[in-house]
Amino acid sequence: MLKFSKAEKVVLIGGIIVILLIVALGFAKKTLIDNKKEPFKVPESAETTTTSKKEEPKESDIKGIKLKKSTFVVGLNKKLSEKVSTYVEASDDIMKEIEIDFSHVDMTKAGEYTAKLTYKNDSIDIPIVVKDTTAPVITVANAQVVFTLEPTSTLEELITFVNATAEDDVDGVIASDQITGWPKALSDKNETVTYTLKVKDSSGNEGKKDITVQYIVPTTENTTPSDE
Repeated sequence: MLKFSKAEKVVLIGGIIVILLIVALGFAKKTLIDNKKEPFKVPESAETTTTSKKEEPKESDIKGIKLKKSTFVVGLNKKLSEKVSTYVEASDDIMKEIEIDFSHVDMTKAGEYTAKLTYKNDSIDIPIVVKDTTAPVITVANAQVVFTLEPTSTLEELITFVNATAEDDVDGVIASDQITGWPKALSDKNETVTYTLKVKDSSGNEGKKDITVQYIVPTTENTTPSDE
């Protein structure tokens, strides 16, 4: 077995420490070089996401003129705005020279149309959709009903008394059986109930009408013959 003097042991331990330091520094230097070669990557979870924004006026094919919408929806049989500012954004000087031709837009017929905007020698199309946006109207003969409940009372009796009808500016008279919102059955107690009648036209516009029914349960009075 080898034996070392105290001085030799100190030298040996010091040499081991130096070797360990050299190895550690070499590893650190290699890691630093590798990191420089490979660029930093943003983790997928940290990537920036974009959120949807409300439609904003966008540049048209004519410089300085922006359409306020991609498509303009107007109500059937309504008055069509012919103001330039309704459809575009532009400077005051440009606005004064803009002309819009609405001659091909038929406000009495639902459909897709195109108006023509002209500025100097340039022109662009303005998409216009004409559609029925007016709800049908429900009319009732009696909106406030006092209904006395008798053993023979029926729901049909209540419906007949209210006498609800519906009419639409496009579809005309709507069949009464298309009106919904009636109760499934009559109440059986003293109470006041509000029912909302509803009807839709062929375009899906919904009209509503509230009716109030006061149910009354008649009381039975026992009468005793008077003594003479």
